[in-house]
Order: sequence, then C-alpha cells, then structure tokens
Amino acid sequence: MARGDQVYVMREVLGIPGVYEHHGIDCGDGTIIHYRKVGEAQVTRTTRSAFAQRQRIYVKPQPVAFIPDVVVARAESRLGERRYDLFGNNCEHFATWCKTGQSESVQVAGFGRRVDQLNPLQAKQLMDRMAQEKAPADAIALFNQAMGNVAIAHQRLQPQIDQAQQEM
Repeated sequence: MARGDQVYVMREVLGIPGVYEHHGIDCGDGTIIHYRKVGEAQVTRTTRSAFAQRQRIYVKPQPVAFIPDVVVARAESRLGERRYDLFGNNCEHFATWCKTGQSESVQVAGFGRRVDQLNPLQAKQLMDRMAQEKAPADAIALFNQAMGNVAIAHQRLQPQIDQAQQEM
C-alpha cells in the first residue's frame, strides 16, 4: 500500500464474513480517509488498524488515476461530509471519485445481478443469527423488511442494468 492508493477490506453483516467491500484512500502516513459508519456516516480519517478491523487490506487498482498527492487532497477536501447514500454516495463511490474523478461503485452496479444469486442456506443462516439477537417475531419482521428492500432496489436498478448491457 502506498499514498493515494484506493484500498478496501471485506466486511461482515450479522456475523457473515465477506459480505461487502469497504473502501477508503490511503494517506501514506498510517491513516485512511473513508466514510465511517458509526452513528451518522461521515467522511473521516482513521488509523489503518481502525479501518481494517482485523481484516486484510487490499489495494484496488485503477487503470487511470490522479497522482497520489491529488488523490489525497481530493479525499481531504471531503473530510466531515455527511451525505452518505448506499446507492449513490457510498464509501466506494467516494474512494473511486478521489482516485479517478468518477463517482462509481462496482458493488452497486452489480447488485441487481447478485440478487438473483441469493443462496437460500445463507439467507437461513442470516435469519438464525437475527433470531439469536432479537425475539423471533422481530427477527422475521426485520428479515422480511430487508428482503423487501432488496426487491425494491432490484426493481429500480434492473432497468438501468438492462439498458447499460444493451449499450455495451
């Protein structure tokens, strides 16, 4: 890792490891600027170890990118920002914008394709974990709400995915 690198770690959801990538920008001084999601999400500078949370840090290569000083300056220019949006301004959008000037998230772009690949066993494991932390009726309601949100997101994104595939 080096100053100006776009970096990421794999994060878990409800104890299931590797569910999504969390992105940031390496400042080259032992800190990383990223959207920190404790309370209200905010762009902040944290130590590498706080960013990693005991996970391996990977570098995301970008074929076209700003020089390191510009990447870090772009990241610093957004410190304190609180405009997090999962589908339009998440940690990957932020880090990719800092590195390339393009606010993009490969994870969000591929979301619609992955919904069709949900593994019923993993869904059941997720449900079981929620049931351990909440009353069963609350866990079922929360799971149903989450699946409803996934379905809504899929419906909204699928036409865009189809159009992009046709244009390609």
